[in-house]
Amino acid sequence: VVQAVRRHDEVERVVRERQPGDVADQRGGPVTVRAQVALCRPHHVGGQVDPGQAQVRPAAVVTQDPVPQQKDFARLLASRKRYDRAQARAAWEALASPDPRALESLDLSRLPPQMGPALRRLIEELPEVGSGLSRTERAILEEEGSFPRVRAREAVPWITDLFFARVVTELHEAGMFDEPARAQCLAGRLDYRTRAADRWVGGVLLQGSSCFRREGARIVPP
Repeated sequence: VVQAVRRHDEVERVVRERQPGDVADQRGGPVTVRAQVALCRPHHVGGQVDPGQAQVRPAAVVTQDPVPQQKDFARLLASRKRYDRAQARAAWEALASPDPRALESLDLSRLPPQMGPALRRLIEELPEVGSGLSRTERAILEEEGSFPRVRAREAVPWITDLFFARVVTELHEAGMFDEPARAQCLAGRLDYRTRAADRWVGGVLLQGSSCFRREGARIVPP
């Protein structure tokens, strides 16, 4: 959470023109912008919300570039767009729900365009019918644990080296790199969920083999 941002006169001008309610000092002094910033993969989203105006749609900056690489904050601030609070709340509730099926029918028309692809990619972390592998787990087994090759299969950055190492460790401890288990699982003849550790996908806790799965893009209940 960014408590305060102090920038040069250009930022002050943009803030005062675009959203005066964000400015703490309206008397010509230094500008203090109060904002909430959420950083997530594969995109970086910064939202600004006036808690006193529940009906006002929140303004947000959506950028493909990581925050440390940003140089022109005035231009970035001026590019803010308004998004629908009710749709954002519905998306969050679906993401946090122990039943992920609501993710399939969300109306995301008034949210950032990256939201749909990101949520669809999250659904692919549910285990497949048959093999019990998530998209990431399947890629790791098919690429024999190569981090660069697994990352190259993603359209946008999805997994960091730390989380990659965790998934590799779990697969290794379950004996999934050994033959014939690896080949059988990739072919759908061995269910990894019968060996896998419990894990979370959003609000869904995967425990054992009786759990939510996916068949293509369709979510399959236990």
